[in-house]
Formats: sequence, structure tokens, C-alpha cells
Amino acid sequence: MDLHPYRGRWRPDITEPEGSDTHRSVAIGRDDASTKVYRLNSLGYRGEEFDPEASLKLFVCGCSNTFGLGVELEESWPFLFKQKLAQQRGLPESSVNLMNFAEIGASNDYISRTLIEQSARVRPDLIVAAFTYWNRFELLDRAQSVGYGPWRVEQDDPDDLTKRAKYLLLGTDTSQEKIRLIRNVLLLQYFCQSKDIPFVFLFVQPLARSDLFAALAPLFEEADLASSTSIAPYILTVDRAVDGTHPGPRAHGLVAEAAWRTFCVRYG
Repeated sequence: MDLHPYRGRWRPDITEPEGSDTHRSVAIGRDDASTKVYRLNSLGYRGEEFDPEASLKLFVCGCSNTFGLGVELEESWPFLFKQKLAQQRGLPESSVNLMNFAEIGASNDYISRTLIEQSARVRPDLIVAAFTYWNRFELLDRAQSVGYGPWRVEQDDPDDLTKRAKYLLLGTDTSQEKIRLIRNVLLLQYFCQSKDIPFVFLFVQPLARSDLFAALAPLFEEADLASSTSIAPYILTVDRAVDGTHPGPRAHGLVAEAAWRTFCVRYG
């Protein structure tokens, strides 16, 4: 069964024609000078093509930090994690098929939904989810999902903003942010457990039990913390990518190492 193509709002301009291979080079995000080349596969995601015959299938999802905005593909933490996994299993890198479903500006709704949706079609050997900032959320506008965050209020067309304004209150309350995070974490966790899929969860904005009101504490305690790790804020700022905003190569290396340590502790 095939994976779903990318259907989100980030559809960057193609800067060179599609060749005989299925990859495309694009300018995207703040790196609009194309100082880095972002090669999208035929599904519209950054990276290699899906290989149903691969020895290991690694599914990853997150926001722009996981997409690797401003760094080369080989410098991004998902690729570095893939290298560690291949080395541990004694496999050539080409035998580990990395499918990076990350979306720039992604919400935690997008992350859990996308990984479940794709893994229901093709079972991966490992899932790594990098949950992002709490203030992002996803709305369903008829058949289209719409990622939301504070930046969209300034960018949206006035007519679109008016149409969706009645929904904005669903995402602005800090309690709702925590509820959404826990909901998405448990939703993906329970899915992985039901399908016996190993998983690692990373948190860019960690959630502590002390941050919760009493009614949420029992749900929080259901989270499999042995498969989770929080990325210290300083890690993402040890160096910068070419856009001057996103994590640079050293930061990506530290994230990959944190994810790898968590994987090894849980799965050996």
C-alpha cells in the first residue's frame, strides 16, 4: 500500500524542473535565497523516496526543526539518527528508509495525525515524533486541515481570518494547549502500542506534571516517559542555520544524540 502524499499548506515554488528522478529542488521558508537545496520526494516530503522493500523503515515527523530548515539534509537530526540506527544494526545507510513527514510550522495535531495516518497504511519499524510548541494547533476547514499559530493572524487573508475567527478561541487558552499536547501524545502512543511499533518522543517544549491542573495529572501519568526525552532549550541555539533562526548543524547533532540515547535506553 502506498503512503499518502503531502497535502499541507507549505507548497514551495520549484526552482528547477523535475528531472527523470522524482526529486525537486525548492526555495522554502526564510531561506528564500536558496543557499540550501531542499529536495522533495515524489510524495512532497523532504528526503528520499519511499522504499517498501527496505530492511528498516524509519518514520519521523515534527516541525521546521525536524524538516531541517536552513541545513543540508545530511546535517539534519533525522538523517543523523538514521545513520546511528544503520550502524547499530550493521546495515548500509541505504537499507534504512527514512521518511521525514515534517512540515514547516507544524502543530502537534499534524504530527500525531500524520504519523498515525501514514503508519496505518505502512507499518514502520520505528517512529520518532518530535512534538513542537503548544501554541500551534490544527483546524479542519471542510476537507482541508489548516495549521494555526500566532503568526497566522497577521498572514491570513481578512476574509479567511473572519471565517475562522470563531474557532480561534479553541486554541488560545493555555489549558487547552496542555490538553491538546497530552491528547496527541497519548493518541500516538496508544496507536504505536496497539500495532507493536517501537517509538521515541522528543519534546521541544517540555511539559511537567507541576504545569498541570489536577484533572490532567492522571492522563499525564499514562504517558510512556521511558520512550520520551525533552530537548533543553539551549540545545536548539548552540548554533544557527543559514536563516539565522533555526538550529544549525551542531544543534541537530545534539538532538540526534538525545533521541538516540532515549532509543537505546528503551530498546537496547
